[in-house]
Amino acid sequence: MIETGMVDSDGKAICIGSKVRIPTMDEDSPHGPWCEYTIEQKGMIPFVVYHHSAEGQIFPKGGVSCPLTNFYDAKEISRSPDLSDCLPMDTINIVS
Repeated sequence: MIETGMVDSDGKAICIGSKVRIPTMDEDSPHGPWCEYTIEQKGMIPFVVYHHSAEGQIFPKGGVSCPLTNFYDAKEISRSPDLSDCLPMDTINIVS
């Protein structure tokens, strides 16, 4: 698999094709406590693309996405010579 240069909360390399679990912001969310996303490459940019949530399929697969870098501190990324030194601001864990 192709590494994105970014790591999850445990310091494991996130790759294109990885599936990651991210806690939801609100326990009362229709998604439940977490959502799983697939890391896909769009052009040169790795994106976090919705797959499913703890409560099942709320949105269509691929229906919601954002750049992976949205989960990291932009100032830290811009100053770091090695992106693998930057941990996400919120919990992101690779599940497969």
